[in-house]
Amino acid sequence: MYTRLITGVFGLCFIRHTPLLHISQLILFSRAFTTSCGTRHATLVGKVNRRAFSSGNMFNDILKKPCAEVVPVPVFSDNYAYLLVEHGTTNAFCVDPAEPRTVLQAAGERQLTLTAALCTHKHYDHSGGNTEIQRLVPGITVYGSSYEAVPGVTHGLMDGEVIRLGSLEVKGVRAACHTVGHMMYYVSNPSDPSTQPIMFTGDTVFIAGCGRFFEGSAANMLDIMNKLRAYPKETLIYCGHEYTVKNLQFAKTVDPSAAVLRKLEWAERVRAQGMPTVPSTLGEELEYNPFMRSSELMGTVGESTEEGAMRKLRSMKDRF
Repeated sequence: MYTRLITGVFGLCFIRHTPLLHISQLILFSRAFTTSCGTRHATLVGKVNRRAFSSGNMFNDILKKPCAEVVPVPVFSDNYAYLLVEHGTTNAFCVDPAEPRTVLQAAGERQLTLTAALCTHKHYDHSGGNTEIQRLVPGITVYGSSYEAVPGVTHGLMDGEVIRLGSLEVKGVRAACHTVGHMMYYVSNPSDPSTQPIMFTGDTVFIAGCGRFFEGSAANMLDIMNKLRAYPKETLIYCGHEYTVKNLQFAKTVDPSAAVLRKLEWAERVRAQGMPTVPSTLGEELEYNPFMRSSELMGTVGESTEEGAMRKLRSMKDRF
């Protein structure tokens, strides 16, 4: 038994007076604090039960029967890394461990064994920890895109390629737009189709938004959004940044529908509690994400095609 306060570069801060907590026990979550790196979205808040924390936030009732546990790990000023945990085990993957020590601290608090990392794309705030996590966890496999040079990747994935975490299947889904080789990861449990699948979308789809078209076009993003429509509506969306309130504020200016207004009020309340707004579901995004509703918003933004509406929406959001 020991006491330790972890601060500084770590995005999660824990005060421990007892042996390490298992994922099924009460854990400590965090709220914003200021360091030399700027305002973080992770420090000590208090005790949150396993379901509330690993699901994302305390107010979200969309988690019916997730195929796995997901633990959001706040890093940098607004990024999320994640722990993906197979039910009933301590086996886990991490997603975008850009601050490896923060991610490993979160895994250690839950006595998890990390066997692999999933990296969505090459940008530093997602890939910058790949090399260090290999040093800290000898033998760990780092999966990433075969379509772009991602630092620290040990195994490049092709579009549609599947890897396994116990009973879980993790499929790479190429989403070429934010970067040319961006990968999303679709997680499902084929042995229990009644469970909700999970999608880690990185910087392609945010709650009520999408990533900038740095290496792609409006046509590329439209293709991605149409591809996503083929997935189950109950799919849980875990994105790479906490942009939800700003995205919904923009969506309100475009189409102040009841769905947008309800979600905005909810998101503001959740963030005021210091909690993350992830996850959403694909079905929810189809209701209030303007970039998934470009066909419905053509007239609103003064465009005659879906591609034109997508381009216009992105331009408007960039200036918002």
